[in-house]
Amino acid sequence: MTNFFIKAGFLIIIVLFINLLIRNSIPYFWSMDTLLSYEKVLETYYKDTNLLFLGTSRTANGIQPSWLDNQLNKYHNLNINSYNLGIPGASIGENCALAREYLYNEKLPKLKYIVIELTSVENALSGQFCGPKVLHSARTTYWLDSKGLLFSINNLFGQAQIYTKQKIKLTYNYITSYLINMLNIGMLDDFFKLKALGISENSFGKGHKHSRGYRDVEKEPSKEMSRRKKEHLNTKGKRSNQKAKNSILFFNGKANAKKLKNKAFLKGLKQLIEEGEKRNIKIIYLVPPLIRLKSYEHLSSVYKALPLTNKVQLTNANVFPELYEYTNIFDGTHFTKDGAHIYTKYLANELTKKLLR
Repeated sequence: MTNFFIKAGFLIIIVLFINLLIRNSIPYFWSMDTLLSYEKVLETYYKDTNLLFLGTSRTANGIQPSWLDNQLNKYHNLNINSYNLGIPGASIGENCALAREYLYNEKLPKLKYIVIELTSVENALSGQFCGPKVLHSARTTYWLDSKGLLFSINNLFGQAQIYTKQKIKLTYNYITSYLINMLNIGMLDDFFKLKALGISENSFGKGHKHSRGYRDVEKEPSKEMSRRKKEHLNTKGKRSNQKAKNSILFFNGKANAKKLKNKAFLKGLKQLIEEGEKRNIKIIYLVPPLIRLKSYEHLSSVYKALPLTNKVQLTNANVFPELYEYTNIFDGTHFTKDGAHIYTKYLANELTKKLLR
């Protein structure tokens, strides 16, 4: 019986070693065609990119790197070459994991700044990111390494309003996803298909090489976006008007940011800032306009507590009213091309204050 357990133990160690070896020899985004296409487009700009944007579709469809670089370099002589790696549907855990990936892998030798769109923990804990339906999805597991797992679980247990039973359930989901990712469970067939067939020119990867990652939402709207666009126009921006009111309520002045509820989340964000400093790369957290209605309240206290030099917000409708005008908005959440241009102009002005410090 003892020999059986010894042999079983050796077999497990060999399997783990082979899986880790495979994991360390394949592209970071290998598990999904769409994400891998983003990386392939970024490869074109590896050598000169010194400012990287990470975020959701708000970043992908909102920030125009070429225009931003022109403003920063023409008027402030900052010599910035930025790239927009916004990924639709990304969670805060995923974006922080991506930041670490580019902090340490040295693919971007000139990298000086990483700007991360700040999204809420509540959003990351929703069924879209941590529910049973996505438990075995490569899309929600590829980024879960040991640091990503710890960051996510700490954020979860920092949420006082979630019952213990639910926390245990979500912790199980995170650990399961982590093991699936580390052991490549059910994913290797996708990888071999990609190796054999190559990367398809899908709607997210195609045509963005010359825009440095910016994706014009008007050229590639999904069915859901098109539906929301119709609703947005018919109601003359009812939803974006509600967001504007929330932005003023929670971001208009120091007094409006409520007491910090999730100290673990803030600690994790600050730890990433410190990791960046050790690599001489500045981490900046960005709160954009048109975030989810509840996120204004969820993010206001965390944003207030972040170091002044490591944060930027363009979400306050009192300060940036143009960013909530319904004619500049595509569907209540994303900008039209003209709206993105205005947003990028304001962002260049705000980033200048941080980059010159």
